[in-house]
Amino acid sequence: AGESAMIYLERLRKSLPSALLGADESTQERMWPWCDIHDALPNGVMLCLANPHNTSDEHQLRSPPFYVGGIPWTVRFYRTKAQGSDAAFFAAYLDANHAVRENAAFEKQVTFTFTVRRSLEARAEPVCRKEATFVFRKDTDNRGWRECISAAAVDDARLYLAVEVREGAVATENITIQVTMEGVGKEGDMRFKVKQTMTLQKLMESYCSRLHC
Repeated sequence: AGESAMIYLERLRKSLPSALLGADESTQERMWPWCDIHDALPNGVMLCLANPHNTSDEHQLRSPPFYVGGIPWTVRFYRTKAQGSDAAFFAAYLDANHAVRENAAFEKQVTFTFTVRRSLEARAEPVCRKEATFVFRKDTDNRGWRECISAAAVDDARLYLAVEVREGAVATENITIQVTMEGVGKEGDMRFKVKQTMTLQKLMESYCSRLHC
């Protein structure tokens, strides 16, 4: 049998960030993590993320649904630990679960971009920019990065996340690959550019982790 509503609420209460446990109502209101749409963008939205350090795997920020090309999307953003270590990161995922619930046969290839900044000033440098192409469907309705941003690099109480979603494989960033063919000299080197996809990024990350680059 499933747990009762009271047990569920008590479990959630115990998993709250320690900074909020036992705090008075005004403190909790000031420090409570929340996410809302700050503004619309041509192909997405600008999200405001308040108190992201007080999130966790159990308490994830989820944006209100926003529509691009008639499709409802949401974003999940939360603090988590790196796999195999105690290093803290912020995870960020694009989620198509609303579209899947509306249509079980939903399938859409999109290229999505996450750009995180500390402020809305035009000159503000991005804290992080991630981009990937992925096919969203019933069995794979979300995609993103578990280790999107190092928590140590962000101590702000408020962040701004620009989310852009474009149909198809239209990544704006290229990866340059150089292949050296052994035994044929330098003239055997080949250089070519490829669009960055989630699969290719995972391959590159795995290669770099093995080489510690």
